[in-house]
Amino acid sequence: MNIAKLISDAVHSYNEQVGDNLVGFRNSYSGRGMYGRECVGITGPLGDCRKVIAMVINDAYDNTGDVDHEEELLAPEFDFRGLVDSLMDWEQDSMGRSDMVLYWSDIKPMEPGVEQFYEHEQCPDCGEDIPTGTASGEQCRNCGHVFVEQVGNDGAPAS
Repeated sequence: MNIAKLISDAVHSYNEQVGDNLVGFRNSYSGRGMYGRECVGITGPLGDCRKVIAMVINDAYDNTGDVDHEEELLAPEFDFRGLVDSLMDWEQDSMGRSDMVLYWSDIKPMEPGVEQFYEHEQCPDCGEDIPTGTASGEQCRNCGHVFVEQVGNDGAPAS
């Protein structure tokens, strides 16, 4: 199970629903007392961040035991109660006037995906941000562009 991917997807879905980028996903946040270790976090107004957490829980509940889940994020032996416990055990820091960062020191960042090969990590067709950890072959949620890992003439990943 990739909790970081579940959170990232929920942030994107929430922002689509409200029609604004109220909540941001932080794939590499280092909170107080972490001494440079990185974890996953979300930023925005506290109420909106809590709604994203609720979306993660609802999405996970809806897909519990669903072996055909499109991303195979939830295995049949998935521990739903463990996910809820992890998500509810966030820490938070202030990001200024009204924004907060909620972070989970026990949730490791996702490995970068194909987004690293695209200028500004955006879809070349529509300009939509490519979510962190997007796998080669996944489609843009906005326009359907298929993302691929870009390689140079020598077969090494292009930078």
